[in-house]
Amino acid sequence: MIKLAILSNINIDPLKNELQKNDFLELYFSGFNRWQSDLLDVSSDLYAFSPQYVFIHLDAGEYKENPEAFLASVETYFRRVPQTRFIISNFNFPPYSVATYSEKNTEINSLNAALDEFSQRNKNVFVLDFNRLILWNGYKNLFDDKYWYLGRIKFSNLGFRVLADEVKNVLTCLLGKTKKVLILDLDNTLWGGILGETDEQNIQLSQEGIGLIFVDFQKKIKQLKEMGILLVSCSKNNEADAKEMFEKNPNMHLKWDDFILHKINWRQKTDNIAEIAESLQLGLDSMVFIDDNRRERELVKQTFPQIETPDFPEDISVLNPWFVMNVVYPFFPKKQLTDEDKEKTVQYQRNISRNEIQKTLSYEEFIASLQIRLTISEPNDSQFFRVAQLTQKTNQFNLTGKRYSETDISTMNSDSRFSIYICEYEDKFGKEGIIGCAIIKTENEKATVDTFLLSCRVLGRNVENDFMKHIIMKIKDKGIKKVEGIYNKTDKNIVAKDFYIKNGFISDDEKHYFLENF
Repeated sequence: MIKLAILSNINIDPLKNELQKNDFLELYFSGFNRWQSDLLDVSSDLYAFSPQYVFIHLDAGEYKENPEAFLASVETYFRRVPQTRFIISNFNFPPYSVATYSEKNTEINSLNAALDEFSQRNKNVFVLDFNRLILWNGYKNLFDDKYWYLGRIKFSNLGFRVLADEVKNVLTCLLGKTKKVLILDLDNTLWGGILGETDEQNIQLSQEGIGLIFVDFQKKIKQLKEMGILLVSCSKNNEADAKEMFEKNPNMHLKWDDFILHKINWRQKTDNIAEIAESLQLGLDSMVFIDDNRRERELVKQTFPQIETPDFPEDISVLNPWFVMNVVYPFFPKKQLTDEDKEKTVQYQRNISRNEIQKTLSYEEFIASLQIRLTISEPNDSQFFRVAQLTQKTNQFNLTGKRYSETDISTMNSDSRFSIYICEYEDKFGKEGIIGCAIIKTENEKATVDTFLLSCRVLGRNVENDFMKHIIMKIKDKGIKKVEGIYNKTDKNIVAKDFYIKNGFISDDEKHYFLENF
């Protein structure tokens, strides 16, 4: 459960009904206009709740002070509780005024400029762009004055739904719970028309009209690929016809090699999707499926409810805004890119190549043929985000399942009790970047493995054992003679169940493992 506190200078309690639909949230709502006292008073209910995230929405029309007073209150709180992260909605004013055309709204510009500058200085502050939501949905739709005079509520029912969805999207981003794979149909999805039933010149993919809608759609998908999202085609078609479309149609913005896998045949798409998950060694809950055909979508929803399968728009003219608002923001939000993100497709292509050669060699021959080189070190400031990202995304080989933010990693790095190690991988196929991390806490002459994880891409190559041996040597060099490892069993990390035993630890309860006098 994620503990989220909500603070505001207006009545925002109806937001609770919307946020409670997310079963991973435990909520605290501050009283009406008690946001400042909650932040400053260490005896307040906010401090007692001890949230991991605090969302603040201040209505600009009701906020009468300068921005420095607000930001100083926030800064006071996170200096006392540095592990807390803040999501702060930017300021907005009604788009109408008695001053009519002479109204310049310079005040809101200064408020938002101060907020942006503050967030740039503080990594644990994220600005939720509420003004973007107003531009998309319309001010008149999100606000309703009658509720303000009845109960100090400014938002309409739609306004609360939109705000709740955006808070969830931001949390998805900050928690690193983004999806990894976008599975795409081809006919009437990436282009208009059906290959084999329509002359090539009548396929809708061009620089004008409906054809341009699909070109722009492909451009957006290409952007996702460049942000580290894996693309897979899944289409009932002749593969040769589809490949010819990719290679010869001059308006194809997506190329054949932009896709990590192609499943183009006449089999059930659910069978193909099962093979996709097996080939990529990824869970079904990391995937999003897009198909214009309602029957295909329904079959996938029923067979694999873990896969996100949004309803394709019936009106093709709204395809591009639909994709951004209903697919990208909910499932693929990104705060920043790492080098590993940019190389994601290449990394998985290399993994497929490794799996192919493994089929023809013994395990020992396979490992020797890879020429694996590991670099184990302590992370620098620029690598904290990647370490946090690994804790949020890694499930299969994550011994404790603990999730940390970039701020958490930075805080632990400054704490003498903690040692953080990263593992970078390279073999004859290329560099994979940072694929593992470990966090060791030392207290009372005992070292505890707080976190030990490895990307599923490198499992089965003895990397995890070599990484642990290196860490044990580091612990030994510090004069520590007792190490405790913890294994928190989940549905996804069964593969790591015997890891400690294989590395010489002993246990009586299959949760706590000990290594002494090593």
